[in-house]
Amino acid sequence: MPLSRKVLRWLFAPDPQPGRQCGGCVACCTTMRIADLEPPKPRCQHCPHEAQGCAIYPTRPNTCRMFECLWLSGRIGGDDRRRPDQLGLIFTIAQGSAGLEFLRVLEAWPGAGETARARYILDRLAQQLCFVFKRWDDPQSDTPRHELRGLGRENFTIWDTPTGFRVAQKVPGVY
Repeated sequence: MPLSRKVLRWLFAPDPQPGRQCGGCVACCTTMRIADLEPPKPRCQHCPHEAQGCAIYPTRPNTCRMFECLWLSGRIGGDDRRRPDQLGLIFTIAQGSAGLEFLRVLEAWPGAGETARARYILDRLAQQLCFVFKRWDDPQSDTPRHELRGLGRENFTIWDTPTGFRVAQKVPGVY
């Protein structure tokens, strides 16, 4: 099922945990395409402003300001072991078509989704809801970057686009 109104108490914090900071985590900086940097930073490449964190955090581009990391916002429960640079997964919310909201899980580095801790969380998620999993971009791979995983995924279709992905609910008899 899509994320809407689904609370997973073992992963999501019932009440946001305030006061978290990125610290040395630059997982989103590396993973995201940042078009409003000069020159634009491609997806899955280190940002030139990465240091022990973001060197331009107070004046960071709007793309970076608007990105919502669910761990940073305190909506991912647990301790720093679930911080993206420790776990290898970044959790965020993605909009599908027709206003559907999905949990989107991004690999923070190549193969991050294959580690034992990441697989445990991804397998648990798959038992409870449908989510979008984004592999690390590999220009040499023919594997789609985005895939649907989990409960109810057969009710949706997903496809990669030049700027990301699209998710749509299947209409019986049409797909």
